[in-house]
Amino acid sequence: MVSINIGNGIQLVNQATGYGTVIGMSVLFTIIILVAVKVQKMYLMEDSGKSEMFMVANRSVGTGLTASAVFSSWMWVDETVFACTVCYQYGVSGPMWYGSGLCFQIAFMAVIGVLAKIRTPYAHTSLEITRKRYGNLAHIVYICLNLINTIIGCGGMILTASQLIVGISGMHLAAATVLIPAGGKFFNILPLRVLY
Repeated sequence: MVSINIGNGIQLVNQATGYGTVIGMSVLFTIIILVAVKVQKMYLMEDSGKSEMFMVANRSVGTGLTASAVFSSWMWVDETVFACTVCYQYGVSGPMWYGSGLCFQIAFMAVIGVLAKIRTPYAHTSLEITRKRYGNLAHIVYICLNLINTIIGCGGMILTASQLIVGISGMHLAAATVLIPAGGKFFNILPLRVLY
């Protein structure tokens, strides 16, 4: 097996701390989400087990929150790390140019999201809009494109985060790559009905 030396042998923390951080953050994330879901159901009478609440938040999200959701979905870990790397190599102007180049796409997608919400208020996803407007063939093509995009995007984010953990702690790359999404799997597999 080929050993990859990342960070020129410099480790900020030891491997045990790296493993503890990854596993601990997964458990902490799971607990926070489960408590939030329970409080939401108990005090706000919102049940995220219903598809209407899960998909579109009972249609109670305003246009401002829709626009901020578009921005937050563009702020992936790979882009943040890339901006930091460019800043380290070229100075402050690198991330400034990177951010100014992306702001047009973010603003455009925010406007598209708000217009889609105004014009099709009862649609749950963009796939529903595509199916109604362009038919079944376009719907199937769009499903395939969405799946490919999701696989590439999630894979890129997981690999970027695992490279960061490897660079900080010297943790094995395969272990970091498996343990980072394991927190989400733990949250999805955990029987939520027991907590209600």
